[in-house]
Amino acid sequence: MKIAELHNFADVSQIAYGAVTYFRLVDVEERMHCAFLIGNSRLACLRPMTVLRLELSAAVREELDILINQSTFWPDFTCVLQYIRNQSKRFHTFVANRLSVIHENSAPYQWRHIRSEYNPADKATRGLTVDEMSTGSK
Repeated sequence: MKIAELHNFADVSQIAYGAVTYFRLVDVEERMHCAFLIGNSRLACLRPMTVLRLELSAAVREELDILINQSTFWPDFTCVLQYIRNQSKRFHTFVANRLSVIHENSAPYQWRHIRSEYNPADKATRGLTVDEMSTGSK
């Protein structure tokens, strides 16, 4: 194994948030292999939350027991990137706690924007029928 990377995607809606992680491996012969590693979704709280708070909740990742050379995080909400990159401003408790976890487990340069239509985590927040899930459409 030469390079092992994780690519983490997150998305939210008013009713749910989700995260998808792909594993990317480049072997010693420069062959690239990509695989779906894990997907996770949760219903949003009954108490209304802003989209920003939901995006920050989806951005907090759990640790995996895999030796990884690099992780890249791909939210589709640009405000999340601005919050993560701003380390000088004080935030309200909820946001500060989420940012603390994010900063403990990653660096701001690891966070990049992805357009919503290319975000695989979108499917977790948009809702799919059984037929759409089995055929991979939508």
